[in-house]
Amino acid sequence: MLKYAMIRPIYQEYTSVPNQKKEYKMFFEKNDSHNELIKKQILLEFGTAISCIALGEGTENKNFLINDTIVLRVLFIDKNSLLYHVARSYIEREIIFANVLCQSKVNPLTYKCFKNKDRLLEIPTDEGTFYFLQYDFIPGSFLTYTKKNMQQLAQMMGKCHEIAHQISEKTSTPYLPVYDGLPSSLHYRPFAFDDRITQSIAHYAFYWQIFQENTRLINDYRSQNPNILIHCDLHAKNILLTNDTIAIINFGDTRLSLIEEDIGTCFWGMALEMTTVETFKKRIYDFFSAYPKRLNNIEKTYCLRFTLQRFLDIHLFYLKENLSTTSKLKYQTQKFSNEKPIIDFLIASIDQSLVDN
Repeated sequence: MLKYAMIRPIYQEYTSVPNQKKEYKMFFEKNDSHNELIKKQILLEFGTAISCIALGEGTENKNFLINDTIVLRVLFIDKNSLLYHVARSYIEREIIFANVLCQSKVNPLTYKCFKNKDRLLEIPTDEGTFYFLQYDFIPGSFLTYTKKNMQQLAQMMGKCHEIAHQISEKTSTPYLPVYDGLPSSLHYRPFAFDDRITQSIAHYAFYWQIFQENTRLINDYRSQNPNILIHCDLHAKNILLTNDTIAIINFGDTRLSLIEEDIGTCFWGMALEMTTVETFKKRIYDFFSAYPKRLNNIEKTYCLRFTLQRFLDIHLFYLKENLSTTSKLKYQTQKFSNEKPIIDFLIASIDQSLVDN
């Protein structure tokens, strides 16, 4: 049983990047008026006698399947984006990480060269810059969270983390404060406590204070430990089962951080697919039972802290963002209610060292 009254709320603004103006955009923006430029580039690169299927697009990119063999990933970065001036370094870092994992026979995805022999096409416009990447299509089905799959994923992630450590030891990986400096890998989200939300969410002040404290602890922990390249977005749609093996796709959130964040965001993605807290707890145990012992100096409590951070960051931001729209607020309130058992479980578990038992 959570004791909501134990924590006295501190009403302060949460902001991932201090001293930035709120009107700045964070990540890759999509604009349908740019479709003609994308179409033109596809024709230039692949010719006219092709099949081109639009795949599911994320919040930050569009993806196309070319001739059933090549996945073309298209990013557009607005000039007002916080990442605009470091975008090429940001994406090149992603390419290096993915390709080294492939060269090490850990993961099949590798970014391939275009006709100009470059793995990254860059097309500037008056509004921002387009970036194009391509890799071989990987057939498979999205991950399901069975005991066997979680253990297999844990072993693969362990190998990825080992390779990432080697990369950090052998090369100088550029640190990009505008993204790597965030307490979690989500978009820049400036928002503050809003008492009106208490009408929709019971004990809202309690969750707000938990979020504040968790953010502080995560920032301190990250600053005291070596950061490596991590995927940082390992939910079910980014993990494929193919020929009884696992393949990881969509490295677009790659950043310098901790193994604990990579595992924590993976648990967040898993939690979204769970029907009960008990099943979620079992899959966490399955994961840690298979994660390589030679890397088992990770702080399991901080894995859960990063899971909790992702949940609270999303909910607290969108509850405030949608206050003025009744239908959206109703949806977000219901979403919080649905995920609240997992959130409460994480809060209770962090201090109980659940994963060590």
